[in-house]
Amino acid sequence: MGGFSQFAYLGYLNQYSKQELMERLMNYQISTVFEDEAFLIIRFIGEDIRIDIKYTITGIFVGIIEEEWFDVPFTLVRE
Repeated sequence: MGGFSQFAYLGYLNQYSKQELMERLMNYQISTVFEDEAFLIIRFIGEDIRIDIKYTITGIFVGIIEEEWFDVPFTLVRE
């Protein structure tokens, strides 16, 4: 492992809207994995990690739902 991921350098993710985070992580694979009338979950995959983040439908950060690191088999699911 060399250095930290781009996520680590961003600091607290709650300071970024969905659009701001997507712009900062353009080299990540980004997809919507859930959407309803109030919330959506965006998945970011890159640098041997996967992070699912919940946003309001308007793009305001709600919380990290799940994180997975591929280089060290570890998954963190938040409840």
